[in-house]
Amino acid sequence: MDALLIRFISFGFKYGEPEDLDLCIDCRVLPNPYWENDLRYHNGTDEEVIRWFEGKEAVEPFFQEAMANVKHAIKTARRQGKDCLRVGLGCTGGQHRSVYMAERLAAYFAETENVAVVHREKGRYLAQ
Repeated sequence: MDALLIRFISFGFKYGEPEDLDLCIDCRVLPNPYWENDLRYHNGTDEEVIRWFEGKEAVEPFFQEAMANVKHAIKTARRQGKDCLRVGLGCTGGQHRSVYMAERLAAYFAETENVAVVHREKGRYLAQ
C-alpha cells in the first residue's frame, strides 16, 4: 500500500458539488428511500436503509460500475503521482443513496487502500 489516500465524499447536488473532485459519481439513478415514509428520516448508514438497498436489483450493477470507475481513477492518480484521490458521490439531498454508496465503496477499497469517508450533508436534512 502506498501513500495514496482515497477520500470518498457523499454530498447532495441541491447544495452544490464539492470543489476539486477527481471523480464524481451520480447516485440519483438509484432507487430513493426518501420516498419511503419509514426511511425518510434515516440515512445511508442506518441498518434499515442498508437492508432496503440490498433488496433493490439496480444497486449491485451500479456498485460494480462505480467500483470499476474508482479502480481506473486510482490507476490514473498513481500514474500522475497524486497523494489524494477525491471521489464524490452525489444524490439529491446527500442523506441516503450517496451515503450508502460512499460507505460501501470505502469498505471495499479499505481492504487494499488508504481510505477516508466524509458525509458532507450529515444531519442536514434531519436538522430541518
